[in-house]
Amino acid sequence: MKVYFCINESGLVHYIDHLRAAVRSARQIGRLEPHILFDGDPAILKEALAGCEAAIHRQKSSIADEIAQTEETAEWRRGVAEGALLRLEIPVVETDDDYVLYCDCDTLFTRAVDLSGVKPRFLAAAPGHNPNEWDMICSGVLLLNVKNMRAEYPRYMKYAAANLGRPAYYDQEVLNEYFVGRIDRLPIEYHWKTYWGANPLAYIVHFHGLKRTHLAWMSDPIRRAELKKLYFLIMFENDGFDYYGKVFDSIAVNEAPSFARLILGRLNDVLKFSFRRARKLFYRLLMENVPSTFDETSYLYNNPDIAIGVYNGAIRSGWSHYRVHGKLEGRPGGAVESKAV
Repeated sequence: MKVYFCINESGLVHYIDHLRAAVRSARQIGRLEPHILFDGDPAILKEALAGCEAAIHRQKSSIADEIAQTEETAEWRRGVAEGALLRLEIPVVETDDDYVLYCDCDTLFTRAVDLSGVKPRFLAAAPGHNPNEWDMICSGVLLLNVKNMRAEYPRYMKYAAANLGRPAYYDQEVLNEYFVGRIDRLPIEYHWKTYWGANPLAYIVHFHGLKRTHLAWMSDPIRRAELKKLYFLIMFENDGFDYYGKVFDSIAVNEAPSFARLILGRLNDVLKFSFRRARKLFYRLLMENVPSTFDETSYLYNNPDIAIGVYNGAIRSGWSHYRVHGKLEGRPGGAVESKAV
């Protein structure tokens, strides 16, 4: 399956490190074929990618002239519009495949992608900050029905041109308004945000908001306060940003990262229970009279979906799940191995 990234020359300054990691992880971990729509000199991008293999398509927005004639404001920039609206061009660039994936340059692939079972009418997308609010989708990851999107292309580009200059109004706003009621749901594991915490079931992770390259901001008291307010403290209450940052660093440095080494690890490396949560789980297990023949850590490690539920508080403990559901489902793990004397 093909995955498209889109960027212009001015965006390279801010996103090239993330783009390299995105392209490399898409091919080596996501098992996808990377393509890049680039508004600029392909030679510059090829040099900047430093050997990361991707097909480069030189492409301008079809409404580039209208963008150039639109007055800039503090809340709307031409350079941002030129890069952001490039993803709307994918249906006219792609002429072979029925479905393709679009991902922002600041995404990271952590599992082999298989979206063969998702067939959107036009596009499928996941929510933004709140994973339970589907009224406004985030355009950072999109599964596109190429043929149907191409049929709508003249109309939605006309709509985009008519709305240029509106405050903070770019591709995401165009897609949400134009395709309202016609956007299908993409499983959130295919557009997981770093501030939602570490998730071993995630396929595509988005450094949404704070980038790995903005790490220094975390130590700046003023910016840190702004980030806390923006993300409702959520990214500071779990280990997602730190965990995926380390994965990013490994992929950015290594030529052929090992998926097992980077992603799986042991349960405490993947989920990194905070001391407070670990203590709560410990007391729950004491109250539940867990038998000595049951290994809580082994059960959670072998069933990451249950581990996430325990981590988020949706499931009381691995033992409580096993005795009610897991045993009947034949879930692996949990049994304490007998040792020869």
